Amino acid sequence: MHTEAFRDASKTLEDHDITMAVAKVMALADVKILLDEEFAARAWVSVVDQVPDDLDHTDSYKNQNYLVSDIQKSF
Repeated sequence: MHTEAFRDASKTLEDHDITMAVAKVMALADVKILLDEEFAARAWVSVVDQVPDDLDHTDSYKNQNYLVSDIQKSF
């Protein structure tokens, strides 16, 4: 479900086409994260670097590594 603002900003066919293009790029990035462990690690560090210092994200980093590893094994 999207917000009303998103709905209102995507009423035209051109808006829809742009949204679909962005969704496809996001999906490709997701696949790259699942298939490329180095890329996944760099992406995760990039995200973690944006987390405020007062939040402890150590456990989530460990969980992310296990999750990516488990998913990669299924390919």
